[in-house]
Amino acid sequence: MSVFGRRARAGDNEQESGVVVEFYIGAGILWFVLIVTLGVLTLRKGHWVMFIIGLFLPLFWIIGAVIPPVRRVD
Repeated sequence: MSVFGRRARAGDNEQESGVVVEFYIGAGILWFVLIVTLGVLTLRKGHWVMFIIGLFLPLFWIIGAVIPPVRRVD
């Protein structure tokens, strides 16, 4: 008997590893969608420098998407 009170079956490891792979794929898709959305918001608000830095450090995209837009000088 295993530590968790049941015997390990032959297919249990394959099923558990499949769930882990599906989790990482889903998390990767969510990460990609969030990064693209935050990058576009940063650009639309006029924070060009923060967008370029955000290519290397995505934290700047989060900040650029949250802070107010740049004021245009007429």
